[in-house]
Parts: sequence; C-alpha cells; structure tokens
Amino acid sequence: MIDGHFFFAVIRLFKLKHYLKNILIFFPVFFSGKLLEYSFGFLLQCFLIFSLLSSAVYIFNDLCDMEKDRRHPQKCKRPLAAGDISRSAGVVIFLLTSVIACCWGYFFFNSAKLPLTVMGLYLILNIGYSLKWKNIPVCDLAILASGFLLRLLYGGCSCNITVSSWLYLTVLAVSFYMGIGKRLNEKLNPQGDSTRTVLSLYSKNYLENQMSLAATLGIVFYSQWSALGSQKETLLWTVPFVILAFFRYSYVVENKNNEDPVQIILKDRMLLVLGAITGLIIFISIYGDKISAFLPF
Repeated sequence: MIDGHFFFAVIRLFKLKHYLKNILIFFPVFFSGKLLEYSFGFLLQCFLIFSLLSSAVYIFNDLCDMEKDRRHPQKCKRPLAAGDISRSAGVVIFLLTSVIACCWGYFFFNSAKLPLTVMGLYLILNIGYSLKWKNIPVCDLAILASGFLLRLLYGGCSCNITVSSWLYLTVLAVSFYMGIGKRLNEKLNPQGDSTRTVLSLYSKNYLENQMSLAATLGIVFYSQWSALGSQKETLLWTVPFVILAFFRYSYVVENKNNEDPVQIILKDRMLLVLGAITGLIIFISIYGDKISAFLPF
C-alpha cells in the first residue's frame, strides 16, 4: 500500500508548477483566432499528454542529477535527492510516465506523424541533455530553447495550424533569453560552478551579453509580430508592457539567486501584472468581436 508521504513525493517529482511552460501549446490556436472552435476536452488532452511527457523528462533529469542535487542548497530537497523516493522507484516511475504519455498520444492523435514526431524529438533531446549535452556550452542553451519551440510546434500540429513566422521567431528569441537568464542566475549563485559543470565554462560577462542580445531580438520580433503578423492594430498597445516585462525579468534574474524561470514569474508581482495586462489586451483584440456577438447588449 502506498503511504501519503510517498504519494506526495511522487507529485513533487512530477513538478506540476513547470506545467506553466506548457501553456505555449495553446499559442498557435489562440493567436490564430480559432481557440473557440476547439472543444475544451480536446485541448485539455493535448495539454495533459505533453505535460505527462515533460514530467517524464524532469524525472529522468533528477535521476541523473541525484548526487549533484544533494550538494545544492535548494535542489537537495527534491524527492530523489532527499531520499523520499529511491533510485529504483524513480526509474520505474520514469518508464511508466513516458510509456503512458507516448501511448496516450499515439491513440489520441490516431497515430498522426507530426505530433508524435515532436513528442519523440522532445524526449530524445532532453534525455541527451540529461546524460551529456547539458555540459557542453551553447549546446545546453540550444536544447533549453528547443523545449519551448517544440511545445509551440506540438500545439500547432495537434490543431493542424501553421505557426506564423513572427510568432516562431518571437518564441525562439524569448526561449534563448529565458534559458540564458537561467544560466546567469545559477552563475551568480556562489555555489553555482560546483553544482552544474557547464557554469564553470561560462563567464558572467558572456551570459549578460547574450541575454541582452536575446532580449533585443525578442522585443524586435514581438513588435514586428504585433505590427505586421497579427493584423490587429490594438496589439501594438502591448509592446510597452512586453518591454517592461523584459526589463523586470532581467532585474530579478540578477538579484535573486537559485530561482528558475517559472519561480521568477510566479513569485514576482510586477511580472504577473504585466503578463495579465498584456494577455487581456491580446484576448480582447483577437476575440472581442466574437465574444460580443454572444452578449445581449
């Protein structure tokens, strides 16, 4: 019989808070203006399938990093590093999670090649990342960014929607920006170099410069998308809020150690407010006319 302590340890192992990243799955259908054409059940299953697969990736990475995590001030509390779940149990949970996610995706998408290919590529890249590639400078950043891009492509092919060029470029730049920000945040931690091998191969100056470059590209690409790619002039109103979000994220990265991108976003009120304002303007711009048709006034 599974006791409560083990059950909640498994829940923590799945890293549910990181499912926030999987919202990218909905970007293609949302920005295409076709969100209301799909059933909630269909979109929910698309989300859960990829979320389960991402949990398998997190579990595998924790299995590979158990010993290093035990020397980290925060990561030592992870279920595997803390000994709440044994290595053998972790391996079994990883295998079950990945097999269930792949089988569920296979039957749900009726063996369609594109979404299954994206899922397979995501799994392979992240297994390679956990085993070796995370220790190779720039290669680690590329794989971190690919995780966001594959979420975007998975959402597009799941709903049979082509991802627009400007949206692709924007997500690409923002993905590198957040990935480099994660490395910079870790680098600023006094114990950073000892807990992640690749950090000793990066200089603080290099990471800061590349983060600034990625931020510049992200702002430019988003501005181009809002002006040219969306065909909604009101989306230009969101550009100042997006610029402020970039500024705020960079500030938090340099002033709070041991925080991953999800924690930074969820814990910072200013980022949450800027995100809410931007999201509301975008939603009204794209879906305002459709929703107003159902209103009695």
